[in-house]
Amino acid sequence: MLTQQQLTDEKSNEITAIPALLEQLDIKDATLSIDPAGCQKNIVEIIRNAGGNYRLAVKANQPKLYVELVNLFEEAHKIGFEYVFNCDRHEKIEKNSGRIEKRSVAIIIETSDLSTAEDWKDLQAVIEVINETNSVEGKISREKRYYISNLIENAQEFGARIRAHWGIESFHWVLDAVFNEDDSRANVLHGAVNLGTLRRAAINIVKGDTELKKLGMAKVRRQAKWNEDGTVIKKVIEALVSVKSF
Repeated sequence: MLTQQQLTDEKSNEITAIPALLEQLDIKDATLSIDPAGCQKNIVEIIRNAGGNYRLAVKANQPKLYVELVNLFEEAHKIGFEYVFNCDRHEKIEKNSGRIEKRSVAIIIETSDLSTAEDWKDLQAVIEVINETNSVEGKISREKRYYISNLIENAQEFGARIRAHWGIESFHWVLDAVFNEDDSRANVLHGAVNLGTLRRAAINIVKGDTELKKLGMAKVRRQAKWNEDGTVIKKVIEALVSVKSF
């Protein structure tokens, strides 16, 4: 996995940072998976001109495209996808810690029904992913996500790739929810970068240790604070020292 960071100006954001980051990378024949903030026509143009491929999440920040995708798949569901040409579907059910999760992926390789199709360079496929989770308490939650891509993949392949992307998302969720990174006001010299590196190292250490992983990141942090004999801290430091680079 390629890891690269781009420092943004104080009043900047992802939309301006992504093009600057892409200029530093060789993305020829690579496939970029980007969150909705990066679903921008100019970013797609940059990716394709550099010989890369894109797989972009779409939300209401692209209102016309988003509404068309929602309508397209709603109509397809109404007819059971029976008369939808160039379509592939895949469904996977998993049970984890008493929770049952069903993921359904539908890909339509036909964009002529989208009035915005030509705005997205080399657009080939539109995708719908539905996550349905049944918790231990019996509570059912359902979420739909939409994507666009210049690649032609089958639904099973796409489902596996987007699952890997969500793994990265969960990593960032831990940084925000457990470490409160977004609330950090460390901005003197390299303070923010140094603290960010330590947080990421700590997460990787916990994930790589069987015992610590079972506890979970939040519990490990609490135990490190409360641990009077220092065994938890010692374990984390030993793991940190053994890391050659991070």
